[in-house]
Amino acid sequence: MRGVSIGVAIFVAGCQSTAGRAPYQAPLLDYDVVGSYRHDVSSFTEGFFLANGVIYESTGLLGRSAVKKVDPVSGTPIASVAIPTDAFGEGMALLHHRLYQVSYKDSPVFVYDAESLAKIETLSLPGGGWGMTSDGTRLIMSDGSPRIRFFDERMRETGAMTVTDGEHPVEWLNELEWVHGDLFANVWPTNRIAWIDGQSGKVKGWVDISQLTSLVDASDADSVPNGIAYNKQHDTLLVTGKNWPNVYEIRLRKP
Repeated sequence: MRGVSIGVAIFVAGCQSTAGRAPYQAPLLDYDVVGSYRHDVSSFTEGFFLANGVIYESTGLLGRSAVKKVDPVSGTPIASVAIPTDAFGEGMALLHHRLYQVSYKDSPVFVYDAESLAKIETLSLPGGGWGMTSDGTRLIMSDGSPRIRFFDERMRETGAMTVTDGEHPVEWLNELEWVHGDLFANVWPTNRIAWIDGQSGKVKGWVDISQLTSLVDASDADSVPNGIAYNKQHDTLLVTGKNWPNVYEIRLRKP
């Protein structure tokens, strides 16, 4: 993916997070916007990551949930598979060449071949989940609470941690991304992304993408930021939201 703006023409240098701090304790991080790419505005984004040169995306809503492989620049689907109409797709992660897609308030976890998107099997996770990512050996899941849980490839829980900012638990953790031993998490329904220590659960910093939200027509209350993908080649994050027309590539200015 090229680090230039494509589609919606924006060139934002030195974009700063200026929203109010309270009640957050960890530092607010500045960032630069280095690219803009098309995103299917019909996608109610729940899971979102970059692997093997393509975007993998899980979308939600009953009767509309799907798993997609998407060209990262044009936003054009390369392949798409619908899930059962009675299931609400949530987060998705890649582990050992398989895609794991969790569902909302339900037990099915759908497992697909990452290349073909052919369904392999259905596992069970009572209560369902929200966001999901992987560190290469474990599946990592949020459920809207301050708790992050870890699972093996059979969806057997192997551990958990509580996310806190200072001494305060951070609730409503949603879409997740694992980056160099840490987690990045959308906090529903805010414009905030939490940068979380992957071992302790302590929030190391906050990213406020209010400026990006203002660039899209996100008048629907459900059109909140939800989607974080790490671009290893550029050391950047790709961020988007539910029914957003664009994906934005940002480079954090870490302390």
